[in-house]
Amino acid sequence: MVRSVFRLLGMVLCAVLLCQSPLWAVTDAEVEAARQKGIQFLLDSQQEDGSWVFEKHEVGITSLSAIALIENGILITDPLIEKAERYVRSNYLETTGTYDIALAILFLSRLGDPDNRSVIRDLAARLIAGQNVEGGWGYTCPKVRSSVLSGTAKLPDPMAGVGDNSCTQFAVLGLWVASRSNVDIDATMQLVARRFAKTQNEDGGWTYNPFKAPVADAAGGEVPADGTPDPMKKPVAQPSSSTMTFAGLFCVTVARATQIRAAKEGRTVRRPSTTRPKPGASTDDTAEPEVPFVDPGADAKTLKDDPVFQKGLSKATAFAPGVSNAGARYFLWSVERMGVILGMNKFGTTDWFDVGAGALLKIQAENGSWEHATWGANADTAFAILFLRKANLGSDITRLLEGEPELPVQISTKADGPRFLTIEEAVKASKPGDTIRIEGSGPFQMPHLDVNHDLTIQAGLGYTPILVYDLGFDASGLRSNPKSDPNARHMIRVTNGTLNLEGLQLQMDGPRTVKDVAWNAVVAQGGRLRILNCSISEGSREGMAAVQITGPAEVEILNSQLIGGRAAIEFSAAGEQSVSVQNSILFSDTLVRIVQGTKPGEKVSIQLSHVAAQGREAFNFAKVTTPTDITSNGVAYYCDSMGLSMLPTPRGHEGISWTGNSNVYDVRSWIGSGGSAVASVKDATTWNTFWDGNDIDGDKRIITYDGKLRQGAYSHTVTSDKFSFSSTSQAYGLRKKCGIVPQYVGPGYSYSVFREGFDYTSWTRGLATAN
Repeated sequence: MVRSVFRLLGMVLCAVLLCQSPLWAVTDAEVEAARQKGIQFLLDSQQEDGSWVFEKHEVGITSLSAIALIENGILITDPLIEKAERYVRSNYLETTGTYDIALAILFLSRLGDPDNRSVIRDLAARLIAGQNVEGGWGYTCPKVRSSVLSGTAKLPDPMAGVGDNSCTQFAVLGLWVASRSNVDIDATMQLVARRFAKTQNEDGGWTYNPFKAPVADAAGGEVPADGTPDPMKKPVAQPSSSTMTFAGLFCVTVARATQIRAAKEGRTVRRPSTTRPKPGASTDDTAEPEVPFVDPGADAKTLKDDPVFQKGLSKATAFAPGVSNAGARYFLWSVERMGVILGMNKFGTTDWFDVGAGALLKIQAENGSWEHATWGANADTAFAILFLRKANLGSDITRLLEGEPELPVQISTKADGPRFLTIEEAVKASKPGDTIRIEGSGPFQMPHLDVNHDLTIQAGLGYTPILVYDLGFDASGLRSNPKSDPNARHMIRVTNGTLNLEGLQLQMDGPRTVKDVAWNAVVAQGGRLRILNCSISEGSREGMAAVQITGPAEVEILNSQLIGGRAAIEFSAAGEQSVSVQNSILFSDTLVRIVQGTKPGEKVSIQLSHVAAQGREAFNFAKVTTPTDITSNGVAYYCDSMGLSMLPTPRGHEGISWTGNSNVYDVRSWIGSGGSAVASVKDATTWNTFWDGNDIDGDKRIITYDGKLRQGAYSHTVTSDKFSFSSTSQAYGLRKKCGIVPQYVGPGYSYSVFREGFDYTSWTRGLATAN
């Protein structure tokens, strides 16, 4: 009975229900309404202790429910999610179930809290120790700790048995996510790759347990009555099933991606042994070789070069049209997971999302749930809304599907997807609404490009393109001279429309031979500028402004880092201008600077939310009379001063408004005019009084970042983890209210992680609204 319950849990953890009547096309509004009802059901189902109910699997169901809510837009700082986190952390030590362990890793990793790293490593150690001799997993794993990963304790011998492909796919998913927390899974995935290459059926598919077949084995002998195969012989496969073919394809994808990643990073991984002692043999007996097996995809450089992957994908595509009323209940989840990872809206002619969404909407209960009598509403509802959200838990695998393209820059929105050698060529060929995707590391030259229409320039998944300033050429075809030509002093400028930059590393180093030039990396002269998961940095100390706003423009910065220069953000006041900075790093001489403009109707709006702010001064508005509104929530100010040249006069803040909440201040001096401090402002309390009581819950504490970067230590190699609060910092206890979530800041891995979440959908919707 216990084993059957475990198996049912495995099914539900892969499941979304199929309807019992014909499917129909659904509208976005219908999907959204169903999703919202499902969200509310889960919110209402949480217990007082933070858990959700599934007997003996509370850690797993709590993690699953919380993941579903986060992926559907509930903030990781929401009290409901924090209660779920406390429950999982308080109960994980006794958790040995494979599904529970894998889901707990997914949940805790998604939160991005440094405190969870040790827990994730503990859980990953159990999965690694739980792998059996055939590269798979069963229902349980040994109760080990992370010390077995570092060599301070012995990793147990491989588990007995062969496991099943349902448990295995969840262990594989958990380990892939754990590898983002520096868990070495290379050798473990070698065994996974070998398992699925060895047990792939001739038709390309897989079955639930290919090792347990009550039929003649490969040598003609009978398999024992208990179904245990002779480990020396390759078993005869059971018929391929749709659900396990998609599960197998997923495991092959992750295992091969791990191998390819290791090769790209120059790591050598020992291949699994092809010998094993005879059952019952003593340690002195000679090991007998098993039937020789050569993995046909072991040396594949890309997934598309791998015949195991190709045959599996072909069989999965053949299975996709078989979705029917009688289909397996977890078939859709398997299809959805692979469809999103592989970027395939259809398998063959089957639009998997339309089919699945139509099925789900047909059978949603009035209370917003989906429920099966055996395993309950919480799990069904969690997986249903994950499906409807098209959640992606493996976007960083996508790059590994293909090799490096010969021409790395592509206009991906055009039907023929034309490719170019340079970004400049692609920008010139682009039309309004196009997306330019960069699939290469570079460095790529960016010679002061101008954009006057809606355009997105983004990193291809798994890439971190480096863009560097280049002198370029002027309109007459001559080499530009930044000394005399102000239009040659930036990397890229938007003058109209919306320019969207995603996942890029922009390095603004002007030529040292050109002196006394005000360099600017990205300029908003008009229109709208949106910067997501980018790094804009200076290394040569030429004094750039990372983002300069020179005209009526709207700027939105999310999950990015602005490193170095005279200012992170600089306004040349002209008309109505606004900047919104969220979950980002500002590390510069001056964080926000305003230079007085001359045009009437000027107004500047500055919104900072969850920012790590380090500089000599936070704000410099010297001799500026432009009306300025500042909103600052959850910002960690580590500065010499908040702004001794921030006020127009020493007498007050006329024309400048401040609204703050939950900010932390580690500053030597506070505010003033012309470099002289206002004597009455000397701590967080008097700072709040100065702003008429509008700085709520502000706190003065010593801030220590993990990187301990001194002021002015600007470089292109600064990473977000250097701006995590040190565990010894007075501000550490406020880390969920203040500062950044480092996991989501910057290009590369952080961009891949953010693209998997609900907030990326909101980001892209914002772009669509703007257009």
